[in-house]
Amino acid sequence: MIEDHRVELRYRCTSCTSLRQERDERASLMKAWKEEDAKRLERNEVRRQEYKEELRQWEEERAKAKLERRRMTHVKPKLRRLEAPLPKPALAHIDEEEDESDDSEEED
Repeated sequence: MIEDHRVELRYRCTSCTSLRQERDERASLMKAWKEEDAKRLERNEVRRQEYKEELRQWEEERAKAKLERRRMTHVKPKLRRLEAPLPKPALAHIDEEEDESDDSEEED
């Protein structure tokens, strides 16, 4: 009985250590992900600013064309597709548990 308790304590200590390592690993992955996401947001903001400048120039030319009673020579600028966010890093042990539960459901 006492031996079982000691084994359980040893198991808990090793699992705590592995959980701590996983948490630290995830923290470093999240830090890298956040840096990349911040860069992506900056690139998207630059793209939006370029679009706003192109739109402003187009509107000025449109107003000038209206005063001169002539047609516009080019179409209104469109906002190009923005970069989509990268998926957040997932925990490895959660993914493994989900795979195992999916396998057991398929066997039923």
